[in-house]
Amino acid sequence: MASVRAGPGHGRVVCSVTGVDAVPTGARVWRGCGESTAPGDTLPVVYDPRGLAPARGVAAPGELLQAELRLAGLTVVFVAGCAIAVVRSFELTSRPSMA
Repeated sequence: MASVRAGPGHGRVVCSVTGVDAVPTGARVWRGCGESTAPGDTLPVVYDPRGLAPARGVAAPGELLQAELRLAGLTVVFVAGCAIAVVRSFELTSRPSMA
């Protein structure tokens, strides 16, 4: 178990984890840490001393920023593609009338 201190981080609640021996681990956890998590609450944390299991729910330094930048890039590409599709769907030249 670990004590947590809630703090905002990139639009989601991120908790700082302190080990049972009250030593800060430096890990920032968002999985299981929500709006209802209060400072001093306890969360179960699995510790993998050999590092064999991939970490889930723990933010590596800069990981949240990278995810936001990827999302922003995909959004720009999607909006540009939609704008190009709309512009290309309009006939910009007039055809001579067949009257």
